[in-house]
Order: sequence, then structure tokens, then C-alpha cells
Amino acid sequence: GSIFLACDTILNVLLKKELGGLLCGESSFIHLLEAIVNSTEDSKELSVIMMAGSICALIFDFTSEAALLIHPNFADKSLDKLCKLFSRIFILSQQQSMNDDVMAQMDLLEIITAGYSRWGDRFPRVQKAIGSSRYS
Repeated sequence: GSIFLACDTILNVLLKKELGGLLCGESSFIHLLEAIVNSTEDSKELSVIMMAGSICALIFDFTSEAALLIHPNFADKSLDKLCKLFSRIFILSQQQSMNDDVMAQMDLLEIITAGYSRWGDRFPRVQKAIGSSRYS
């Protein structure tokens, strides 16, 4: 309920690039990334995984892997968790039998894949995780 509404609001703010830039210009986005990956790490709920990936993908538009790793409040293990999140999403999206749950999340998947095409080269560890997920 209310968590989903909050995430939806964050997603809408990030989709408006000028407002997203204001949000991401501060270190608040570091805390948001950390909270998202820590709260969704073990989630099996597809809508949660896709919403988390969408928010992270839009935040990544405003930063790079190198910038995250030098930030004092960002843990290296969080980048590993982000890699795992995106890898899970790309594995789900490539399954041959996309069920109704996956189809219901296509808008979010589109946000994620479009985002990846914009920032993938700035996130080599995510790129590597996604590349290896294609063959697992």
C-alpha cells in the first residue's frame, strides 16, 4: 500500500529529469539506493523487484559506478547487490515463457532497459553482471 505509493511517487519524480536532478544532486540518493537494495535483496515479489530496478535505473542516469564507489556513505557491497538486482531483472526478462506477472511489469522493464542503454557503460560491474546473466 503506502510503500508502493511512495515508490511510485519517487519514480514519477525521477522520470521528470529536472526534478530528479535536484533529488540526485544531494547524497540523499545514496541512502535511497542503499535502502532499496537492502529491502529488496531477498524479495520474490516481481512488482517489488521491478519497481526497485526502475528507481535505481533512473538514479543511475545522474551518477556513475566510480562516483558511487568514492562516496563515503556508499558501501561496495551495495554495488554488488545492485548488480544482483539488475541481473535478476534481465534474467526474468529473457525467460522464454513470460507469464502474466512479467507482462504486467513491462512498463517498468522498459524504464530499466532504456536506462541501461544510457548508463550501462558507466557501470562496468553492472554490465558484467548482466552480461554473465545472459549465459547462466
